[in-house]
Amino acid sequence: MTLILKISGNGNTSSYGNSSGYYGDDDVKMKMSSKQGWADCADEVPTSYNMFKNMPLYGIIVISILILLTATTFGLYIEEIFFIYNNFKIRTRATKTVWILGFFPIFSFTGLIGTVVPRSGPLVDMVANVFFGTCLYNFGQLMINYMGGHRRLWQMVERGRELKLNTLPVCCCCVCLPVSQFSRRTFFRITFMIMQVAVVRPVIMFVAAVLWTDGIYRPGDTSLNNGFIYIMVVNLISTMLAVYGLMLTKGALQENLQEKFSITGKIASLQLTLICSVIPNLIIGILVSNGVITCGPLLTSKGRGEVLYHMILVFLMLPFSMMGRQFYRRASDGDGYAEREKLNGNIDSVEMGYN
Repeated sequence: MTLILKISGNGNTSSYGNSSGYYGDDDVKMKMSSKQGWADCADEVPTSYNMFKNMPLYGIIVISILILLTATTFGLYIEEIFFIYNNFKIRTRATKTVWILGFFPIFSFTGLIGTVVPRSGPLVDMVANVFFGTCLYNFGQLMINYMGGHRRLWQMVERGRELKLNTLPVCCCCVCLPVSQFSRRTFFRITFMIMQVAVVRPVIMFVAAVLWTDGIYRPGDTSLNNGFIYIMVVNLISTMLAVYGLMLTKGALQENLQEKFSITGKIASLQLTLICSVIPNLIIGILVSNGVITCGPLLTSKGRGEVLYHMILVFLMLPFSMMGRQFYRRASDGDGYAEREKLNGNIDSVEMGYN
């Protein structure tokens, strides 16, 4: 509800109403929003042209910083491409590694687009999530590649290897969970938990884009009659299951992959990106709904929340890309496979079943 007060020159309030129009030039005009307080608020998310046309100087400075951060992220990625293809002898492994490292600049670029073109938010989020889904798939294939293929993986992993199920972030408090035996069936279930996010997140972001065109999905609006809260809940559950699957995978294969391939750092970089692409959006939505993030002359409160979320993505992707660079851009990763030592101290020479 918008309340408009008409104040006469003598300071007395002469009339008020719920109209959206303003009074004459001789009167002082004020507009009050029932949620945001006294403010000159935008009625809708502007086009990029209108936003840049009316953007203050500090806004131009922030956009310039975001462009610089995105360009730096892309610059690091281009250098990584040259390094990996020049130092990795196994070309399939090089391609998968380059693909996985690509999600940092892609997330940064889509975040930049979501900032400078505020109306594109649901669309760029869908593109980013689709690409990230392919990265998760390639990561699963990369771990199998490190082991020397499916056949060698099961030759390397001893029968009866135990797998603790009470781990972060889903079941860390469930101390009553039994210790499971790592088997082909268990590995399939873990892989399914990781891979489901590659399907669920793009699908729900497509649904969000469809609902957005129909006015039912309004980012930042956590009311029950809006699709945003339901999309975020499903997204959060799917993400937590994927992170849980990655933690179980680390527990199962860390013994074979940690020393040569630093699998813990590789998984951590994926987990951080997964979590930081969901949690900030949910927190910002709650802040918008509670009036902490208010509207402004250029953007509505929900629009400002969306822009803030995409700005956070751009700022986070540069340090995350440097973290991923440390664990993926390694010349030692380009050759060889995981090894296991026999009881007599000799290196186990298991038949190579490269895949």
